Amino acid sequence: MRGILKPTGSIYLHCDSTASHYIKVMLHAVFGHRNFRNEIVWAYRTGGASKRHWPRKHDIPLFYIKSGLYKHHPIQERIFYHKPFFSEQVDEQGRYFADV
Repeated sequence: MRGILKPTGSIYLHCDSTASHYIKVMLHAVFGHRNFRNEIVWAYRTGGASKRHWPRKHDIPLFYIKSGLYKHHPIQERIFYHKPFFSEQVDEQGRYFADV
């Protein structure tokens, strides 16, 4: 993948928590540790709780860039709540929300 990325390119590799540390070492070798940008914890609520261990309820997308010329276009999403939670922002319909 590194070979076909443009200098402005980036890559996100989505893996589960049991392999992320191994894959991160390999990606450091391919992209260089300076091109590592972030480890994103993708948590989810589905699944049950085990009686033998803490529940495995997250994945680890790894974010690497090819060079310092990469472009990042963050996505903003509005989440609505039944009552004030993160902030007391209220839209024109009276709903509480947070932009994340």
